[in-house]
Amino acid sequence: MTRASLALLVAGALSGCTLTIDPPRTPPMNACGEDADCGGSRCDREMGICVAETAAPYAFNVQMVLPASIDEGRPALVTSSGSFAASGVDASIQIAVRAPVPVTGWVREGGTRPVEADVVFAPRTSVLVPVAPRLSVSTPGVETAGMEPMRAHEFATQLVPGLVYDVEVRPRGEDARRLAPTRAVLELMGGQRYDVTLRPNEEHFRLAGTLVDLVGTGHDGLEVRAIDETGRLVSSVATTSTMGEDEGVFELFVDPAATNWRLVVSAPPAYQAAAAFPTITVDPAVLVYEGPTDDPRVRVLVPTPDQTGACFAGTVEMPAGGAAVGATITLRSRQLEDDGTGLTGTFALQLTTSAGAAAGTPIGCSLAPLPPGGFEARVLPGEYDIEIRPLEPELGVYVEHRRITDDTVGPVFVLPERARLSGILQRSAGEPVFDARVRAVPLNAPLPGPRLDEASLLNRPNETITDPLGNFRLLLDVGVYDLIAEPAEGSGWPWVVRPAFAMAAREWTEVLDVGHPIAVRGQASFDDGALIAGAEITAYAIVGERAVPIGRATSDAEGRFLLLLPPELR
Repeated sequence: MTRASLALLVAGALSGCTLTIDPPRTPPMNACGEDADCGGSRCDREMGICVAETAAPYAFNVQMVLPASIDEGRPALVTSSGSFAASGVDASIQIAVRAPVPVTGWVREGGTRPVEADVVFAPRTSVLVPVAPRLSVSTPGVETAGMEPMRAHEFATQLVPGLVYDVEVRPRGEDARRLAPTRAVLELMGGQRYDVTLRPNEEHFRLAGTLVDLVGTGHDGLEVRAIDETGRLVSSVATTSTMGEDEGVFELFVDPAATNWRLVVSAPPAYQAAAAFPTITVDPAVLVYEGPTDDPRVRVLVPTPDQTGACFAGTVEMPAGGAAVGATITLRSRQLEDDGTGLTGTFALQLTTSAGAAAGTPIGCSLAPLPPGGFEARVLPGEYDIEIRPLEPELGVYVEHRRITDDTVGPVFVLPERARLSGILQRSAGEPVFDARVRAVPLNAPLPGPRLDEASLLNRPNETITDPLGNFRLLLDVGVYDLIAEPAEGSGWPWVVRPAFAMAAREWTEVLDVGHPIAVRGQASFDDGALIAGAEITAYAIVGERAVPIGRATSDAEGRFLLLLPPELR
């Protein structure tokens, strides 16, 4: 309860009267005609708002989202400018960015055969503020009518020059079954062609084989790929199928320059719908090589939990009792212990808690019908991280480590309640600020202190709108957040920002005072002088090694914008 509403309630009770208070119908506005209207701050008569100066100036960077242009064939792009100071002394900044330039090219195998592919440009930057995001363009999948044959499968886009881009070319469709991705570095200084020649299929390392279980049965419909130590794809993607009398056959083409790669075997959604299969990672050292040395074939022993696994079954409950239906349970192995296949690597599986077994539902490994909130699966023996995410927004994430080596039936997992953050957003004089957006942005970082609460690493975002009395209430996972309050656009008030706000208690109340803003005028243009209209300008304060958003504006037809920044950060 706010101080104002509490005083009204007490006054009404003492007088024996019932008071009906009509809350204000429009949010408070920051407006002034002279300094006397600003309570110690200064009135900027040109803008008609009160502005502040800060005793502790801070640095901020600027991100600009350039609007997409259909006429110019330009996608939405993001760029950033240098560091500026927020002091409140009639600050004015100019943002001149290099105009996007056209980049066109083709993708061909061996320089001759057109290839269907996605081309991903990822800029390198040392700036903490997000800049020029990964941009993906595609070559057309069919011949374009009237296009010269050698110009088919071309791509065209626009990129910000003056940056270094990591380029990844990912074959698509049937070409993804024959060719590995390729990667390169592009230092873009101006508009140019960027033609990509992929290594011919015959120059790849060919790995053919079968996926079989311990009893020698092949498994069709599974996807096989190779990844390197960083998790990047370094091969084509194969799907096991029946060839002749052999089931589970695959043919993979690995980039010969790749080192320390390993196989990943997983099931696509269509396969999972018919029979659950874990995602496993296989070290090539345990592959069983067969056939001639010039045409090697491998027999990949894949563990099937129904043959070698332990039954893991239990129930998930609400904090006050009762079944938690529809919760998602993720099991990730830390260390596998599958001596039968010699498998090294990982095992991951997702389950959903049951609404209760319907009539005719087959009995699973627990040998009993699933109750509401129940789950069961066979898993490979090992050390597991267990994560349970409920459907209900008022419940928190459950995290546990468990060693599963034998059948484990009957454990009950009780979901925690989310913590409650309540508070009021108000002017310094106690005037409530309503219709403001209050959001908690999770940092997925540990809480301060010696004890690690691993659930804090999985905290989730939430947001709300302040009510007519400026009150807000957020249900949050325990963890660390950037807490940001954004008054209504056009109100003339700045954001209130609490970087790295630690939500460690189950109940917490926070009063957020909205001060007068530091006003920063600016103008956005390209380096050739063309003004940029409709650009979204976001200011970021650098807090430690992070960039925290502290204000946003949109440029007008003449590229002008006004950033209203917080007078302080704490």
